[in-house]
Amino acid sequence: MKTLIAGGSIGGIVAALYLHRVGIDVGILERAEEIRELCVGINMLPHAVEALAELGLLAEPDAIGIRTHDLIQPNRNGGPESVIDMIEARAPDGFTDIGAVAS
Repeated sequence: MKTLIAGGSIGGIVAALYLHRVGIDVGILERAEEIRELCVGINMLPHAVEALAELGLLAEPDAIGIRTHDLIQPNRNGGPESVIDMIEARAPDGFTDIGAVAS
């Protein structure tokens, strides 16, 4: 069986890796001629971090990313409306967010 995935985004690449892992032949169709940095911040939620760990791909993002310690939701005056300690609130499996800024 061969499967085609439309889009070489993070989601498309991870889906292809999972399918390949279970023995499915996968191709990725991408409109862009080259993969390049976007110069944006990327935040990976705990379930995405867990997926990378399952694929054995967590070491590099963990090395260059920044673990989220506090999630601060501002009020209309710019002060903190609420602060969530992400280390205490982490998922039961122990994974927390990783944020990174590509330059």
